[in-house]
Amino acid sequence: MSFYSRDRLLGSFALALRLCVAVVAGTACGDDAAVPGPDAGTADAPAVTCATGDTVYTPSGTHWDYMHPDEWAMKSPKYAMCNGMTQTPVDITTATTTTETMPLTFNNYSTVPLRLVNNGHTLQVNVTSAFGSSDASITHNGTTYYLVQFHLHTVSEHTINGASFPMELHFVHATDATPTARYLVVGVMYNVGAENPSMQNILTQNPGDLCYRQRPASSVALDSLFPTNRSFYHYSPGSLTTPPCSEGLNWFVLSTPALVSAAQVTQLAGIVHGHNNRPIHPLNGRVISRYTAP
Repeated sequence: MSFYSRDRLLGSFALALRLCVAVVAGTACGDDAAVPGPDAGTADAPAVTCATGDTVYTPSGTHWDYMHPDEWAMKSPKYAMCNGMTQTPVDITTATTTTETMPLTFNNYSTVPLRLVNNGHTLQVNVTSAFGSSDASITHNGTTYYLVQFHLHTVSEHTINGASFPMELHFVHATDATPTARYLVVGVMYNVGAENPSMQNILTQNPGDLCYRQRPASSVALDSLFPTNRSFYHYSPGSLTTPPCSEGLNWFVLSTPALVSAAQVTQLAGIVHGHNNRPIHPLNGRVISRYTAP
């Protein structure tokens, strides 16, 4: 895979996900995982023209790119955690996993409107949540986390026994919209096989670099993006996989991959101009557990 050619031109973004009020209102947010609040900074992104009916996504913050992830912590004092001890992604070594007894319970994981933002680092679907019983959510160990966005990486960020996958999708959840919210992320790996119609709908609707798109008639079925088997690997704490690399996230990676076509992997690589995966980080004493679905 080639590296981002245009990342040198783009400013960074406020946070990997700008949750706060923006997510609740259904407006565009940044990429990857979740921490509320903006990172004050001046973006140096070029002028953008979006298609009729689409909205310009304006990045902010300190510039970073995937060509030099080892330099993220030096880009801004607010990115210092990128050199932290509990960073994500990690390699999942199956021979050393322990047994997990708490399942993930998926609630109202059906269909959501297709609110797309191409923020220059990933293609992301934002989900409006009132953090109530009718919203898409996941319950784990007695705590409910509400879906606020999901986004794509190629190649996969996590590896299993040292092997990467062509694509990984991150479903980002939060307990609420406050600065003290807790976060849970579910990663779904994809192997090459049959085309996934819901994934194709997302890829086809790509609004273009730094543009936001919402089409009232467009929606995506969440279940269709998952494999049938919901067994998973679990570790905590983890981190955002983009600056500011904030730690404390609860990470789950499904152990059974779903399928996308080779053409869909190529299409995503074109959208992100190469690849958008952060390198693997050491566990530093963290233990990975495995839950086997019945």
